[in-house]
Amino acid sequence: MKKKEDEFLKFLTENKKKAEDQKINWESNKQNWLEAVEHFFKKVEEFLKKYKEDDLIKIKYEEPFYISEEYLGNYQTKQMTITTADNITAKLTPIGRNIIGAAGRIDLEGKNGIVRFVLVDKNSTMPKIKTQIIVGNKTTTNNNINTTQNIAKKELVWKIATPPPNIQYTEFNKENFINSLMEVMNA
Repeated sequence: MKKKEDEFLKFLTENKKKAEDQKINWESNKQNWLEAVEHFFKKVEEFLKKYKEDDLIKIKYEEPFYISEEYLGNYQTKQMTITTADNITAKLTPIGRNIIGAAGRIDLEGKNGIVRFVLVDKNSTMPKIKTQIIVGNKTTTNNNINTTQNIAKKELVWKIATPPPNIQYTEFNKENFINSLMEVMNA
């Protein structure tokens, strides 16, 4: 009888450890997300530095900008407004950390539309969606996807997402950002 109790205790201990390993540290996720947003804005400022120095555009931050997300709660970040000399504007707005298929999203919006920037694995070329079926204590998962735990283990970079339904990711670089900015400003 003692042997069965020992086996049961071992089973429960291993089960508890597995459950703890799978817990998501939401506070850490929020901090990583806020750092990624800050990094994104710094990159945009680098891309636009020459135009700002030549007084062709103005960059203004609206702070605080509040977001409320399930699991992360209420938190504050900032929103960037880019304005041309003739008052054409575009806003970069953080949408959130908990985005399907990505580790976060920022939208660039102007009078001519929206361009989405997503924080994804550097090797991603399109979104990947997780499917999971749980029956009793048996879980079946598609492992070729971006789960919250898997995303945290990957090298994340900002990419530009094409419009749905066939979303593809393109590199977030100066040329692509300027093209996106011109697109939403109707330039």
